[in-house]
Amino acid sequence: MESALHAIAQISVTIVGFAALLRAFSKEHTTDAHTDPRLRSIVEQGLVVALLCFLPTLLDAFGLDPEIAARLVSAAASVWLLRWLYILYAIRTAELSSSIAWRYRFAVFLHIAAFSAFLLSATAMVNDTAASFLLSGILLMLCTVGWAFLAQFQIERS
Repeated sequence: MESALHAIAQISVTIVGFAALLRAFSKEHTTDAHTDPRLRSIVEQGLVVALLCFLPTLLDAFGLDPEIAARLVSAAASVWLLRWLYILYAIRTAELSSSIAWRYRFAVFLHIAAFSAFLLSATAMVNDTAASFLLSGILLMLCTVGWAFLAQFQIERS
């Protein structure tokens, strides 16, 4: 699982880099008041995904049981997702055409699915599968970041 988490972290950091490049090379007159917060949220989410990928390895280095480490990381991710769910929905769907707004609403759906996976892992509702639910939640968060980046890229280039 450790190698899968490291690969996910690399993909996430790559998306963060592309989002930063998108912002750096966008024209000032083409951006709206919501572009910067959306791009910042993509960058922040991508960095959180990378952090969540490395936390189990760090906790394992301190001698923590992998199952407990997965539950702790899932609990932290659940709190973060709960905090950002409404904020991201409000920022992303503000003043968007209906052809693009559905893409951000789908990203919110992915957030909810990731939150559910993390919650199942953190609350021990399913025995001995915390690591698999943690991996599922992180993959769903990565999908959210990638999906939001593609939607924002379409907004910037249209």
